[in-house]
Amino acid sequence: MRILFFSNAFPNPAQPTRGPFNRALLGAVAQNHAVHVVSPISWVDEVTAWRQGKGLGSRSATLSSSLTATYPRWYYTPRILRSQYGHFMWHSVRSHLLQQSRQFRPDAIVSYWAHPDGDVAVRLAKRLQVPSVAMVGGSDILLLARSGSRRRVILQTLHAADAVVPVSGNLRDTLLADGIPDDKLTLIPRGVDRAIFRPGNREDARHRLGIDLERPLVIAVGRLVPVKGFEVLINAMHLLSKSGTPPQLVIIGGGELRGVLQQQIRQLGLQETVKLVGAQTQEVIADWYRAANLVALSSHSEGIPNVLLEALASGIPFVSTHVGGVADIADEQHHTLVPPNDPRALAGAIHNRLNTPRPTGTPRFMPPSWMDAADQLCELIQTLKEHPQSAKIEPQSHKSESQPALVHA
Repeated sequence: MRILFFSNAFPNPAQPTRGPFNRALLGAVAQNHAVHVVSPISWVDEVTAWRQGKGLGSRSATLSSSLTATYPRWYYTPRILRSQYGHFMWHSVRSHLLQQSRQFRPDAIVSYWAHPDGDVAVRLAKRLQVPSVAMVGGSDILLLARSGSRRRVILQTLHAADAVVPVSGNLRDTLLADGIPDDKLTLIPRGVDRAIFRPGNREDARHRLGIDLERPLVIAVGRLVPVKGFEVLINAMHLLSKSGTPPQLVIIGGGELRGVLQQQIRQLGLQETVKLVGAQTQEVIADWYRAANLVALSSHSEGIPNVLLEALASGIPFVSTHVGGVADIADEQHHTLVPPNDPRALAGAIHNRLNTPRPTGTPRFMPPSWMDAADQLCELIQTLKEHPQSAKIEPQSHKSESQPALVHA
């Protein structure tokens, strides 16, 4: 098959560590099928990269013999008119998408993130008369789709898609409650690259990273954005510091809140306790897992977090907020769940887990490989191709181009 994938959550010249899970999934899909990625870069990210002295270089890339990518620019109004972002993205990249589609001739369109990415992908699929698969990740459903005009456009997009792929049972249940038909939903858990994320010698990993061999180490991985709750985790470390020598906390990832979090660390006097090491490659992150005693996740909302799947594959216990589908993959012997936005509970769980002997045996859940996930996705696409669903009435945001647009970019 020939699959066109559309999402801004994919490594690009401005943000080479963005969306590594999609890169891994599509790398597995491309072992048996041709895949072309169109991953729009926002004008804001381009300006940020330019200010940091990063050249974008080429707007196209050949990632393997069967996996290629292009990176058009898209425009939007930061922080306002969010429900119109689908229109902004569509008008920004429409000509590029249509050109790429003429050249690539896709059998199906797959997207990640319900809005605006899924909105645009469904429009394209309807125009090309091929199946559309909308993958949803977590906060696009659990936060963005809870109220207001953005909820309306997200649900319109998912009703218009031929299939919707949640990554956890919790997401699936939420979508059912939102009125998405059961026969449109296919649960496909995210995978893990077992060649990269695997157990290893902690001392060797710490030598490679140049860190203390003895001090307990807690790591947290994710983009520095509000939903990840890193300020709560830092407050938890501050509480631990009041009762003795706290463990070292290393936060891995880049994002808009770096300056804010650095200021919080300074104000709390945690410069020797909490380190922000920025975005890292998958191989380096894997070494941080092997070096760690514990993985912490403080998010306010998630689907199935990649960081916890990688921790499981690496054999490292975790403490996490009880959000999204985390309970689906946790067990009380190896993991501890706490309420979100509760630094005292998080601090207590970290302290208890670090001072409890690591359990023996294998956790009840181990993540699938990316090839397992790729096979499930391709089976779904093949089914849609062979048994197309009956025509659906398009919601307003997916009307044909002959009708007037609600917003013009």
